[in-house]
Amino acid sequence: MVGGAEIVWDLLKNDADVAAAVSSDSDGNVAIYTDHVPQHATLPFIVLFTISHVPVESQDGFSGVFIERMQVDVYADMPDTVRDVAQKVFMALMHPPNQDVQGNEMQDIAYLDGQGFAVDDGDADEVPLNRYSMDFRVSYNASKPSFQ
Repeated sequence: MVGGAEIVWDLLKNDADVAAAVSSDSDGNVAIYTDHVPQHATLPFIVLFTISHVPVESQDGFSGVFIERMQVDVYADMPDTVRDVAQKVFMALMHPPNQDVQGNEMQDIAYLDGQGFAVDDGDADEVPLNRYSMDFRVSYNASKPSFQ
């Protein structure tokens, strides 16, 4: 993880309400995954996706600021649980403490969109999977573009 994803991951794993509301992964850490979720992950859990990662340029070149669009999905077996965890995620990201993660200083997190919740009933032998998806914009200072 680099930049915005790392900042969001750090904010969520260190938020007491979020940590108490989600399961733990196989290593005992708060179950927040990036892109790929283990097949038998315990519900509820959170998945982070980086949708876009754009450096802010000026006439003098790279300004030191990146803007990332992040998708944060919450998965749970019950609709009430997915809504409760999504609310905790929203509160953790909209009221963050000052954040400096490995030299990346967070400037702002903005809520862009919530795509409601969807249900995948699965097969007869599977647990129904409820998802709530939210999009955020994260801007932060970094010393150099991470893609260089």
